[in-house]
Amino acid sequence: YGLKAKERDIYEFTAPDIGSFMHEALNEFSESADENNIDFKTVDEKWCKSTISRIVDNIMEDKSSKILKSSKRYAFIGSRLKSILQKSVWVITEQFKSGKFKMAGHEVEFSDKGKFPPIKFRLPSGDVINFTGRIDRLDEVQEEDGKYIRIIDYKSGNKSFKLSDVYYGLELQLLVYLDAVRSNEEKYKKENVLPGAIFYFRLDD
Repeated sequence: YGLKAKERDIYEFTAPDIGSFMHEALNEFSESADENNIDFKTVDEKWCKSTISRIVDNIMEDKSSKILKSSKRYAFIGSRLKSILQKSVWVITEQFKSGKFKMAGHEVEFSDKGKFPPIKFRLPSGDVINFTGRIDRLDEVQEEDGKYIRIIDYKSGNKSFKLSDVYYGLELQLLVYLDAVRSNEEKYKKENVLPGAIFYFRLDD
């Protein structure tokens, strides 16, 4: 197409880009709900769709995402992403409405500068490794026997959770996130914090 290698790279929109795009949109949606004091248990579908539509349009206007307006094919991908996100956020609100959990945080970071401290591993040599990360969504519910926490990780592709993979140490992401929250003595030292659930939420039609 007469483009140099670097120019071709600029005009690609790959699977990781799609994942980042959708995560950014969901985070901004949650921030908008926070700013407007909107409870996910009472939000209506019209507000969900209009808010996501505005957020997606704004992201597409950003320099790094303008590729979604560079051709009819990419414009179609952009409209598909908007549709998927609108349906996904409505499913999320319906899930909140059908249970007791409430969102306690989104894009929750555990690190030296995060909401939660890093998980520390002390090696036989005496050196300490700080394990850091970012949790897509943290939910909580207070029950008589303690506070239950739920970890949600958004996925734009296929992802299954198998206990056998956990047993053999191949799939520890969600459990590490759970441990990062439960081990935070500063925030939960006076509460009996219990594991409620760990889920992947697939962003799809």
